[in-house]
Amino acid sequence: ASVAQKTSEVINLAGKTQIMDLAKLMKHSKFVITNDSGPAHLAAYMGARVLTWIGAADAVNTVMLSQDPNKVKVFTVPLTCSPCLKNKCPLGTIDCLKKIDMNEVAREALKHT
Repeated sequence: ASVAQKTSEVINLAGKTQIMDLAKLMKHSKFVITNDSGPAHLAAYMGARVLTWIGAADAVNTVMLSQDPNKVKVFTVPLTCSPCLKNKCPLGTIDCLKKIDMNEVAREALKHT
């Protein structure tokens, strides 16, 4: 949302689309910013530049189906507890997500606007 406020070229569609709309939107997007989720993988497959972050999942073995791997940038933090591959943080801290520098994600996004 903070990136969307800094430039008119960014449209925040969080919570405003249906799954059937996503492929078409992503095919025509300059880039997509999203957490590691179905939309991240769909955006990569549709050829969009993707900025995503991964917490509990294994970033090394998470495959984004992109024709151009240089179009996918994954943000993660090296922690001894990660990847834990759990749906709920065993430590109760979710540091794997909280410690990702969203300002770094925003700076990367602004490079492409």
